[in-house]
Amino acid sequence: VLERDCVSKLVKVFEEKSDIGALQPVIVNPDGSLFYGFDVGLGNYAKPIRRPRSYPLSETFFASGAALMTPSRIFFKVGMFDEALFLYHDDLDYSWRVRLAGYKVYTLVTAYAYHLGNIAHKHKSLTYLYYTQRNNIVTLFKNSKSTWLISRLFLMFLEFLTAFLLHYTVVERSPEKLKAIIKGLFAGLLLVSKWKDKRAEISGLRKTNEAEIIGALNKLVDISILFPKTLRRFLSIELDI
Repeated sequence: VLERDCVSKLVKVFEEKSDIGALQPVIVNPDGSLFYGFDVGLGNYAKPIRRPRSYPLSETFFASGAALMTPSRIFFKVGMFDEALFLYHDDLDYSWRVRLAGYKVYTLVTAYAYHLGNIAHKHKSLTYLYYTQRNNIVTLFKNSKSTWLISRLFLMFLEFLTAFLLHYTVVERSPEKLKAIIKGLFAGLLLVSKWKDKRAEISGLRKTNEAEIIGALNKLVDISILFPKTLRRFLSIELDI
């Protein structure tokens, strides 16, 4: 559900700025909380942005597919959504390609959309855990430059051990969820070879150097995953995330 003038506000931004490739309104969740797109760490795990960084446009690494506007010329140029991902991370994958093609991704903080989709994975269903883990690897493989791919995969595995393996073994003790995550991990690794052609196509899109991509990634996401809240309190680590 969009507020009455949400679409016109988004369109106006594209009319005024040619360097934006994807744009979302502020997402209003069922509990009234707001988020302004997503931060992504070097390990490719994402966290919602809870407050704007600037006004009226707040940069985000990727725009939520729940309410995303993008010019059709860019949509077809960068390859549309990847249907092979099937579920989850298709918006991350798309926004990453938009960035590689030389465009920016923003949230318009004066426009709002009401999103009930979080209900579907509120309790992190087995389907949600499987596909987010699988597509995390695939998205990383498709869009990372070769010089950074191995180090990002290594960091992703470290974060996997901390955020998922340890959590569902020690904290939540949910063997079903742990099994879904591990299955997703192996499924992603097995699918990597099938995305070689798409990886080559994406390389042809590159107008943005990897240093700019790294600059847009939020390293605090990685720190928050590698050092859980309890450990951060003990080490007196404060994060603005």
